[in-house]
Amino acid sequence: MGVRISSDPLNAIQVAPGLKIIGNLKNGWQPYAGIAIVMNFLDESKFKADVVSLPQMSIRPFVSYNVGVQKRWGERFTGYIQALFRSGGRNGVGFSAGLRWRI
Repeated sequence: MGVRISSDPLNAIQVAPGLKIIGNLKNGWQPYAGIAIVMNFLDESKFKADVVSLPQMSIRPFVSYNVGVQKRWGERFTGYIQALFRSGGRNGVGFSAGLRWRI
């Protein structure tokens, strides 16, 4: 037997005040670390499993930490790699890497 899951659309306003510290090394590398407190407003979406309400599914405030390094090559090309950690209303670890080319 399956359980029918239903929810209202989630329309939230997110406010994330934070601090980011960036170092500029002579060889073009830029290590950085940051912290932010993420708060969501208007996130009163209602989740239900059949007829049972699931209030814990709303987005509670959480703290986000990130550390990473980026490198610039010339004026147009940048690459980065970072790790992101979350705790509180959202928990987890994420990793990302990317390249940016300005045209």
